Amino acid sequence: MREWVSGVIKKVTLEAIYKLVEERAQWIVEKQEKDKQELLTHIHRLEEKQEKDKQEVLEIIQETKQELLAHIHRLEEKQEKDKKELLGYIHRLEEKREQDKREILGVIHELRQEFLGYIHKIEDRQEKFQEEVRAEFRHINQRFDTVVNMLLSLSLSKRKEE
Repeated sequence: MREWVSGVIKKVTLEAIYKLVEERAQWIVEKQEKDKQELLTHIHRLEEKQEKDKQEVLEIIQETKQELLAHIHRLEEKQEKDKKELLGYIHRLEEKREQDKREILGVIHELRQEFLGYIHKIEDRQEKFQEEVRAEFRHINQRFDTVVNMLLSLSLSKRKEE
């Protein structure tokens, strides 16, 4: 009987252990299923939040892109306006430079004419002075000739008297 008792105890003990293991396994499976559902719910919420955050970021990026494009467009318009303004300014400077060049050439021409007039006056004065000097030389030569002739006459007359 001992054996029988021992066999029954073993059987009861094994059945109890199996039942206990089965209950524990069932509890673990249920707990895993519950944890799995909680994790899936949490993952689903995270996915929804991630999608929402992604959409918000995409909207912010789109808004920023639009703002940047608008800013770039304004800069391009300003650049074009500045370019036209500078080209106009350069054109006005070139026109002024040409006008100044013509004005300076006109002044140079006038000065040349004025200097040529002075040169002609100087040449005329020089010619007149040369004529006056020649006339004076002729006059001096005539007087010299007269004096020489007088001296010769005197000398001849003195010789004749002697």
